[in-house]
Order: sequence, then C-alpha cells, then structure tokens
Amino acid sequence: MRRLMRRWRLLVAPVVSVAVWALLSELQVFPEFALPSLPKVVHASASLMLSGEIFVDLAASLARVAAGASLATVLGIPLGLLIGSRGTVGDLAELPIHGLRPIPPLAWVPFALIWFRGGFGSSVFLVFLGAFFPIVLDTLGGARAVDRGHLDVARTVGLDGARLVRKVVIPSALPFMLTGVRVGVGVAWMTVVAAEFFGQAHGLGARIIESYNLLRMDIVVVAMVFLGAGVWSWISPCGSPRAGSSGGGSREAFSGPAGSVESDGSRRSRSRP
Repeated sequence: MRRLMRRWRLLVAPVVSVAVWALLSELQVFPEFALPSLPKVVHASASLMLSGEIFVDLAASLARVAAGASLATVLGIPLGLLIGSRGTVGDLAELPIHGLRPIPPLAWVPFALIWFRGGFGSSVFLVFLGAFFPIVLDTLGGARAVDRGHLDVARTVGLDGARLVRKVVIPSALPFMLTGVRVGVGVAWMTVVAAEFFGQAHGLGARIIESYNLLRMDIVVVAMVFLGAGVWSWISPCGSPRAGSSGGGSREAFSGPAGSVESDGSRRSRSRP
C-alpha cells in the first residue's frame, strides 16, 4: 500500500505541471511561439515519431552517451581503485583530479572542437568529462572506506597486491562504484545536450538548437521530454544502490591459503554470551 501511495505521489508533479502549462497556454500569457500549446506539442511528437526522425536523434545521443560513459567507466574505476589503495602516493595523484573536477565540461568545448574538429569525438570527449569525475571519485571513496581490520586479516592469510584488491577492496567498494556509474551516466545525459549544440547533424541536442533557430518550440519540448526520460531512468532514486550500505563483501570471511579466516571483531562478537 505504501509503495502504491508513493507511486501516486510521484505522478502529482507531472500532472500539476501539465495542468499549469495548459492553463497558461489557454490564457495566452505567452505568445504561441514562446509557449506552444499541448495539442501542438502532441501533434509535433506524433509527426516526429511517425517519420522516425526523433528516434534517429535519440539513437545518435545514446551512441555518444554510451561511448563517453563507457570510456569514463573503463578509465575511472581502475584509476579510483589505484589511487584509493596507494596511501600517500594516492593522495598526491588525487590532487590533479580535484583540481580539474570543478571545471564544467562545457568549458572544454573550444579544446574539443580544435582537437576533434567538431565530429563525433568532440561530443564523446565532453560526455566523458561529465561522467569521469563522479565515477573515479566514488570509486576512490569506496576503496578508502574498506575496513582497515579486514585488510589486515586478509594480509595475514597471504593476500596482497592485485589479489587483495580483487578479493577484498573491489567487493567492499562495489556499491560505491555502482553509485558513481549511475551518477556519471546521469551527468553524461545532461552534458550530451550541450555537446550536440556544436557541429552535429543528429542528436537530441542538435534537434533542440535547430528547432530553436526555427522558433519551433513545440519540437524543442518533444526533444526535452525524450531527454528527461533518459535522465530520469538513471538518476531516479528508485532502486539506486546505496553507497552508505557498502557491506556485502567487507563483512564476509576472507578465504586464503590458511582457509577461511574471520575478522577479530567477528570472533569477539561470537564469543560473547
């Protein structure tokens, strides 16, 4: 029952927004070109879907997000694990990341256009920048959140180096890593819009800027709806992993050459009456 009520509450904001939009349009508070009516948007949406144009744009944006976010994941997770597991050396390597993180991805547009000449690579580069920092920083935080006692116990049974990271650090940091990827892909979706404003023939962002230049705000709204659906599917709190509940791997016993060994804290808790 509570879940049903929660779902109904999630519908309140969209319904109220559409009602306010319809009211403002009916009262002609804004000119028709500035605030298109709901029937006009529905007609534009049907036209774009029947012609397949909106799906071509969606596929182009998906390709850029997938390429940029995948590259950010492949580079960000290993780098985060490496920095988070290296103590003082990791602290020094972390400084450049914190120095670059506050720079918005759009500030890199001039470099992206020069380096990649405005092609597919420029959009992927900007999307990569948007997704990379949440992924690497969440992974780094997960690696540093591993219980020190668990690491000591794992070392006593012969785990070190890559085996220690694979058997202990990664299972403990996995919830953080998944959260970072989820947030990173959400940021990538937001970044791809502006990335497609520059020199792209297809994509939801390219559709938005082209429609704006033609004062076709009804098409802009349609593209915004498709973008919103993509972003919401990733950053929705429903079913997202909780980084704070990292737990699975770090609470389990570690298996090594000496057999199954539990942490000292677990032994003490079992020995209490």
